[in-house]
Amino acid sequence: MLPGMTIVYRPNRKGYRRLGLSVGRKIGPAVRRNRAKRILREIFRRNKDLFPEGYDFVFIPRKDFFDYRWKEHLQHLQDAFYSL
Repeated sequence: MLPGMTIVYRPNRKGYRRLGLSVGRKIGPAVRRNRAKRILREIFRRNKDLFPEGYDFVFIPRKDFFDYRWKEHLQHLQDAFYSL
């Protein structure tokens, strides 16, 4: 569990990485939920090398997701996945 989001990941036996998003209504109205999805997709797209191949990743933002900036989310992800 990272600040602002939870990430669940499992091996997928496909040899490539996939992204899933689960953004609930607790985040806010549709505009905020869609913004969270866009941010998470872009972080994943720009930093694919950070995530190991052969895994599925599900990002689940929490209420405090928007309390953190883009660079803070990226730093938290780097800290979490650098050792994988």
